[in-house]
Amino acid sequence: IKRNAWDAAATGASGVSNTIRMSGFPIVAVFGSVNGETTLTLEVAIDGDVAAPDWFATQIQLFLPIGDFHRTFLLGVPFLRLRSSANVTASVTVMGTTG
Repeated sequence: IKRNAWDAAATGASGVSNTIRMSGFPIVAVFGSVNGETTLTLEVAIDGDVAAPDWFATQIQLFLPIGDFHRTFLLGVPFLRLRSSANVTASVTVMGTTG
C-alpha cells in the first residue's frame, strides 16, 4: 500500500496528515521531504474510519531537519496519521508491506 500523508502541503503547527489505512501491512516506511525543521509524531487509531476516531500519539517521533528523510518501523495498527510540530511544507508518503 502507498498513500500520501501530505502532498506538497502546509502541515500547520500541530497539524495532522491524511488518515492512512494500514490494516494487514505491519512494516511501515515513511519518506519524503520538508522545507523546515519539524518533528513528526506517529498517531494511531483502531477506529480511524468513523466520524470521530480516538487517536493516540505513539513514541515514534521523526526529528527532521530541512530536506529528505526516510524511516522504516514495525507497526500493527489499522490506521495511522502524522502530526507535525511546526508549520512546514511537506511531501510525505507512507508505504506498508507484509515483508
